[in-house]
This record gives sequence, structure tokens and C-alpha cells, in this order.
Amino acid sequence: MVTAEELQEHISRRPFKPFRITLSSGETLDVTRTARAVGMARRLVVAVDTHFRWIWLERIENVRMLEPTGS
Repeated sequence: MVTAEELQEHISRRPFKPFRITLSSGETLDVTRTARAVGMARRLVVAVDTHFRWIWLERIENVRMLEPTGS
């Protein structure tokens, strides 16, 4: 499980670096722009297309930075 502090490190990093969230179901969500995710004590909100996803922290397996794409 990922802690709220670990998520906040990714969310508030400046300059922002895109990251991938992997859920316990195997589903992944990419956060590619700043202000697309908001961390709370027990949940994370991610903007996905035209809606928001509310995710309990205990469902998050890991968070890792995305590799930069070629120029």
C-alpha cells in the first residue's frame, strides 16, 4: 500500500514529473499533468477524461515515475 505522504511527493513535485498508479486489480492510471490528482488522508482523486476517479489508498499497489518520451 502507498501512503498519503508518498503520493503527495509525486503530486507536488516541481517541476512536475508524470507518474503511473498501479491498483491492486492490475489497472493503471497515468497522471501526466499537474493538477490531475489530489491526495487526501485515505483517498486519491484522479481526473480521467471527463470524470473523476476516487481511489482508496489501500487499493494502490505502487506509484512510479513514467519514463520520458523521445523528443
